[in-house]
Amino acid sequence: MNCSKCGAPLADGAKFCVSCGTPVQDTPVNPAPQAAQKQAPQQQKAAVDVKETVNNAADKLTEAVNKATKKNFSKNTVIGAVAGLVALVVLLLVIIIASVAGNAYKSPIKNFASGMKSGSEKKIATCFAAKKDLDGDYDFAENFIDDDLTRCDVKIYGKHKVTDKDEKEEIIERSYLNKFAEDDVKISTMYKVVCHFDLKVDGEKKCSTMEITVGKYKGKWYILSLY
Repeated sequence: MNCSKCGAPLADGAKFCVSCGTPVQDTPVNPAPQAAQKQAPQQQKAAVDVKETVNNAADKLTEAVNKATKKNFSKNTVIGAVAGLVALVVLLLVIIIASVAGNAYKSPIKNFASGMKSGSEKKIATCFAAKKDLDGDYDFAENFIDDDLTRCDVKIYGKHKVTDKDEKEEIIERSYLNKFAEDDVKISTMYKVVCHFDLKVDGEKKCSTMEITVGKYKGKWYILSLY
């Protein structure tokens, strides 16, 4: 060890430098391990507290189940049953969400049928273009309204995806969506859907089968053409 001022060698246990008289300061050795030693018991205690809390909760749950069923199930059996039930609920939620998302293309077709039945120009028009783009211009929807129509039920039988680029561009160009949109219309997914309409016009039952093309534009489905 050397003097911090003049660099002269210092003897073990020296209080002053014999060369320049500078006092020798005591330097703590390896403080980090001491801090680590203090933290380790705290972390260990926290881990024990969490484990104890979980075990207590499991014990209470087991006690409640046994009391409700008047049987004597083990804690592991109850925990396994709960875990299985949670997994089943999660699976059902995934299936429901996937089903709803997979059938979203049907929404404009069903709304179109509902709008025809109710005679709502606005509801029909918004099946073809976004409300903000229409800006209150629903006049074209008059072509789909019949005052004598009292029933309009639709059944969807199947769909196939439109993948040909030229065909997609042609359908988009003819659509009301393209007419009213303020920017270039880019359709992420397009389907041709076979639909059967059960109608009642002026008391007379009628049936009509048509192919309706729908497309997904900015996260929402619209009708692009009717045949």
